[in-house]
Amino acid sequence: MDLGDLIRDLRTARGWSQDRLSDRINARYGTALTREYVSPWERGAVTPGAYYLRCLSVVLDVPLAVLEGQVDRREFLTDAAGAAIAPVVASDLLGAGFTRPAEQTSNYAVPLWRVNVFTSLLAARLGDEATAVAAQDAARAELPAPLPRFATHLEMHRGLMPARSGDITAGTARARTALDALPPEKHSLTMRLLMTEVEQS
Repeated sequence: MDLGDLIRDLRTARGWSQDRLSDRINARYGTALTREYVSPWERGAVTPGAYYLRCLSVVLDVPLAVLEGQVDRREFLTDAAGAAIAPVVASDLLGAGFTRPAEQTSNYAVPLWRVNVFTSLLAARLGDEATAVAAQDAARAELPAPLPRFATHLEMHRGLMPARSGDITAGTARARTALDALPPEKHSLTMRLLMTEVEQS
C-alpha cells in the first residue's frame, strides 16, 4: 500500500477533509499547511518529509513506523479496522436485542460489562458523551471487583471526553488522577497509550 493511499484512508476514516487534516496539524504544530500540501501527499506526487511524517503520526494516531513503511501498512489498517469495528458490532448486536445469557456458556463469551467498556471508549473518542456515560455506568454496575484496571479505564474515558471537546487541561487532569490512583505495577501499556491519547487530543 502506498503512503499516499494510507494517509487518505486514515483521513477519510475520521471523516476529515484535506483542509481539516491540515488544520489539525497547524493547530498542534504551528505550521501553515493547506490542502494544497495534503493533496500531493495523497496522490503520491510528493512524499512528506520526516518532520511531517511525525506530525501525521500524532494527528492521525498511527505509529510512525507504519508511515515510514517499516510495518506492513495493509496489515496495520486491517488490524486497526478490526479493533475499531468490534465495539460497534457488539453495540449493534445489543441494540438489536441480542443479550447475554443468564450464565456464561463459553470460555470465549465476552461479558456485557466488557462490551460496555469498549463502547465507552469508542463513544468518548467520537464525542458522543451520552452514549459514553451510559456505557460507563452500565459497565461499573457489573464490573468484577478484582479487576481495578477496567475501573481505571472507565475513569480515563471520562478524561478523554473533555480532552476531545477541547478542554485538554481538565481531561488530562482527570485521566492522570485516575491512572495515579492505580498502583504503578498495575499500569498497562494500553493505559499509558490512553493517557498519551488524552494529553495529545
